Amino acid sequence: MPREKALAVLYTRSVLGVSLLSIRTPYSASEWPEDIIHDFGLGADARHHNPGDEYYWEAVRRRIMEIPVSYAYQLPITKAILLGESTRDGYFLRVLEEAVGSHQDEMPVIVKGHEVFAAAMGAAMIAKRFPFGFEHMYGDEQGLHDL
Repeated sequence: MPREKALAVLYTRSVLGVSLLSIRTPYSASEWPEDIIHDFGLGADARHHNPGDEYYWEAVRRRIMEIPVSYAYQLPITKAILLGESTRDGYFLRVLEEAVGSHQDEMPVIVKGHEVFAAAMGAAMIAKRFPFGFEHMYGDEQGLHDL
């Protein structure tokens, strides 16, 4: 499988989250802490705490592009993965498309349809595998329960 870059965008009532993923196989994706943004001031509920909608949406657009712009010299983003109940907002989708489209020539595939449950399903899959083989990272079994 060719290496791909994906932009995961979490948009809920309380947070706008953006992370850049490097996908190498169908079963693995990696991200670095500096490639993750969680902005609790730009959730969908914050939309009404601005002088006007245009200020809010411009701030959202800038946050979405903050990470990808720093990686302009690398692979283009081929997928935008949407997470969260507020990603269904038509205006949000337009802002996302404009932001990513202004960064590169080709529009990435926007993966949507399971926005609300995708993050929960992914977390559940990781959680069911987590205890096996990670004891060495925390020193003892008690460390696993402190997470």
